[in-house]
Amino acid sequence: MRKYKHIIFDIDGTLLDTEQALLQSLKDTVSETLHKDISKSELRFALGIPGEVTLRKLGIKDVESASNKWNKHLLNYKSSIRLFDGISALLSLLKADGYSLGIVTSKTRKEFMADFALPFSMSDYFATVVCTEDALYPKPAPEPLLAYLATSNINAQDALYIGDTVYDSRCARSAGVDFGLALWGNTSAQGIPADYIFNKPEEVSLRLTDNGENCKQAIYDYLNSHNISYETTEHEAVYNMEELSNVQLPYLESVAKNLFVCDDKKQNYYLITVKGDKRVDLKTFRRNYGTRPLSLAREEDLRNILGNTPGGVTPFGILNDKGRKTHFILDNSFLASPAVIGIHPNDNTTTVWLKVEDLLRIIEEHGNEVKMISI
Repeated sequence: MRKYKHIIFDIDGTLLDTEQALLQSLKDTVSETLHKDISKSELRFALGIPGEVTLRKLGIKDVESASNKWNKHLLNYKSSIRLFDGISALLSLLKADGYSLGIVTSKTRKEFMADFALPFSMSDYFATVVCTEDALYPKPAPEPLLAYLATSNINAQDALYIGDTVYDSRCARSAGVDFGLALWGNTSAQGIPADYIFNKPEEVSLRLTDNGENCKQAIYDYLNSHNISYETTEHEAVYNMEELSNVQLPYLESVAKNLFVCDDKKQNYYLITVKGDKRVDLKTFRRNYGTRPLSLAREEDLRNILGNTPGGVTPFGILNDKGRKTHFILDNSFLASPAVIGIHPNDNTTTVWLKVEDLLRIIEEHGNEVKMISI
C-alpha cells in the first residue's frame, strides 16, 4: 500500500536548476536599482520566496518596476536554466505508478507558464498547480499547500511535498504535510527539517516503496535533518524482549519495551514505553491515571496510526500519527544516567540509541501529548 496519493513539487531548485540565473539577474537588478554591489551569497535568501517579497526585503520601494527589470535581466541567463538530470524520468515513473503530481511554487502564474510549463513541456504531468496568487500568504506560510489540499480534496497525510529550501520545509510542516528535501541542487541539509532526504531524483521513487529499509532510512533522514545525534546497532530481526536479550547491545539497560494500547471506546490510544525488564499492569495504570479500561490495540490500528507491525512497535511510529491520536507515556526511569533510550527505527533489525531529551522533543514537536511517569 502506498503511503501517499499526491507528490507535490517546488520548481526552482527542485525541478529546475535556476539558482545561478536567478541570483545573477537579481544581483544585476539590485545594482541598477539601488546602485549597490551585493554578492550572490548575500542574495541566497531570495531562493524559495516570491520575487516581490525579495525586492521589499532589499528595501526597494517600486517593486513593480524592479520586478520588470529582474525579468529583463533574467532573459540574459535563460540559456543556463535546465531541468535537473533525472527529473523527466522521475515524473514519468511516478505517473506510471499511479501518483497524482502537483506543483506548489512561489512563481506567479505568468512566470510558471513562461519559465517552466511552456519551455519544458511540463503541463501534462501536473493536475494541480498552486502559484503565489492562489494563496493569501506565500511560503513559508502553510496557505499554498493548504490551497493545494483543498483544490485536490485530499488530507494532509495523503501528500508529500518535495522542495529545496527551509521555506518549503516550514510551509510543509505548518500544513501538516510530510516534506522531502531535494539535495540534487547542491543544497545543504544543515538546519532544514525533513521527513526524507533525497540526494538524487531517482531516489524519490525508490524511497517511496514501503519496505523496512526505506522506513529505516526515513528515520535516519529525519534525525540528520534535525541535527540529532544517534548511534545504531544492526542485528537479526527481534520480535520480543527475550529475543533482544540474546543480542550484544552497547546500552542494554536502556533498551525500551513498547506497548500500544487503547481504551474500550477506541477513543484514546497510548504508547507506553518502559525499560525492557519492567512489566506493565494495565489495570494499575488505569487506576493511577484515570483512563477507561485498556487493552492492546488491534493490529489494524497499529498499522493505520503508527505505521508499525507487531514486534516492531516504536516511539518513532508517532511520526506517522498525523491525527495526533496517541498519548506517549514514558517511564521516568529513563532519565537516570546515561539518559539514553534504545528503540527501533520502524524496523526491528536495528536499534537506534539517542538521548531521552531528544526523543521527547521529537514527539512534542510533532504535536502528540507526552507524559513522564513512574511505572
